[in-house]
Amino acid sequence: MPTMGSMDWLSSLPRPEAIKCIKVTFTNRILHNLNQALHNFKIEDRRRKVSSLLAQSMTESEIAQMLGVDQSTISRDIKVLKESAQQFVYDLAKSDLAYYYKQSIDGIEEAKKESWKIYNDQTVPIREKLLALKLIIQSDETRFKLLSEGPGLLAIKSLEDRLNRIERMGEQRQISR
Repeated sequence: MPTMGSMDWLSSLPRPEAIKCIKVTFTNRILHNLNQALHNFKIEDRRRKVSSLLAQSMTESEIAQMLGVDQSTISRDIKVLKESAQQFVYDLAKSDLAYYYKQSIDGIEEAKKESWKIYNDQTVPIREKLLALKLIIQSDETRFKLLSEGPGLLAIKSLEDRLNRIERMGEQRQISR
């Protein structure tokens, strides 16, 4: 190890040309990352525009002409938008759907309890009691509909999970071959 008394430690420092090379490499990497981020931003911005124009019932060729790109670009954008929408719905089903499902059932039950209180209150006029009974019936119908359809949605999610696991296993097997 060089000591402070000798000048040998100077030889261990990087040469100016090496420092310049490091600076150029670092600068190039930053510029590349900035260009990539800008490119990705432009693509996402175009896809937002495509989505908006599709919602206005424009055709792929009309959108391509309006945005000044090839129709195949718009087709690819639409494919990505569809996949993104599917992933959004899947993620919603995976994480939040069960919570909102339970919250809806609980809300229906609370409305039903309040309706029964109104119906059983002797001071409430008959017209309001009949409206309360109507709300009780609607609550039961809505709850039944939720309970009959909900498990089907959750079963689809479960099947999709299993399918994804099987696909990943197949990909892993192909890689290992």
